[in-house]
Amino acid sequence: MIYPYLFLFLSAFDPQLPFFPNGIGFSLVVSLLLAPFSLLKLKNSGKSNCKFFINKSLPLFSIFFVAGAFIIIRIIINGGENVEFILSWLKAFFVFVSCFSTYLIFYSEKKPPEFIKALVIVYVFNAVVNFSAGTYPEYFQFLSVFKSNVISDSLGANPYRNSFISGSGYFSIGTAYGLIVFLFAFYLVHSKSKSAMLAISIAFTAISGFFAARTAFFAIAPALFYVFKSRIIYFIFFMLTGTALIYLLLDLPALRSYKNWMISFFLFSSDRSAEYLIQQMYFWPGEAVVIFGLGAVNDGTFVYTDAGYMQDILFGGVLFLLIKLCFVLYFVYLFLFKYPLYVMLVVFSILAFHFKGLFLYNNAQGMAAFYFIFFYLWSLSERGDTNSGERSVGRR
Repeated sequence: MIYPYLFLFLSAFDPQLPFFPNGIGFSLVVSLLLAPFSLLKLKNSGKSNCKFFINKSLPLFSIFFVAGAFIIIRIIINGGENVEFILSWLKAFFVFVSCFSTYLIFYSEKKPPEFIKALVIVYVFNAVVNFSAGTYPEYFQFLSVFKSNVISDSLGANPYRNSFISGSGYFSIGTAYGLIVFLFAFYLVHSKSKSAMLAISIAFTAISGFFAARTAFFAIAPALFYVFKSRIIYFIFFMLTGTALIYLLLDLPALRSYKNWMISFFLFSSDRSAEYLIQQMYFWPGEAVVIFGLGAVNDGTFVYTDAGYMQDILFGGVLFLLIKLCFVLYFVYLFLFKYPLYVMLVVFSILAFHFKGLFLYNNAQGMAAFYFIFFYLWSLSERGDTNSGERSVGRR
């Protein structure tokens, strides 16, 4: 059946709903369509794996509701201004519900490798679409109806950053691909799979993420380190495959003009993005703002900032930031003991992403990938998978 893949694709990338207001994606449609089936599943959650998944998901719903209540209170205190923060919360919530329902209905009772297989298919497929549409844009104009309007004009004209079938490109899709590489790396390390196709798929996914947003490197590099530490042979094969793919892709005529843009990321003396982020987008707004927030972001009170932590503090102070960090804290609470190295590396990536821009709950595509990591690790925990712990890896 194609339905599981279709719903997984729509949940992962939340394409813009054609002819609807900007920002309304298919995650809303998926949530509404699957709601009756999800409720039925919740009612008949007698099977242990389904019940386990539901119980473990409840804290995530709680974090969302606490964040939503805080936003409403902060807007009321601010005189009812900036209601767009409620719209942002609604979008984030429906993305989670969409991912949750899709996994619950189609994958919660299947073996974990089936979920990984489905994810590889949808992410590789969209990466192929991106490279095809970026190389031959004249043949893929019809895909533009699935993209939200880009507000900023400073993102450049590189077509390979925003030619996915996705509601958002650039930073959002790049971080999503970076995190999904992390999940695939985990599976590669802990499974007995020696599939060359899987290694090629991971390499292709990693390259796609970096082409979309160089920030994805903060997930791709730790993922490579995780593979290197645990499976040196896989790491060598993966690197050889990745090098060959990069050589082939960079030979595309449409990509040649962007080589310097990609290389400059590793030449700190030539790339000013990080310097500008640290020196201009992070600043001291005053003690009162740090504690209570302004209830507004980029309203002219301070200089413009894209930085995630800075925007959270400006809106709701440190309390709002801590509420959003609960997504990471819950992840650490659940999985740190069993997968210490993996969890620390994933958390590092997420915190780095949020340093660059709004990631925690705001980034639809990136958070979907984060939820998929949650779901996969939950599935291993529910089944008591003692062969996937990091200690056992070292003994093989």
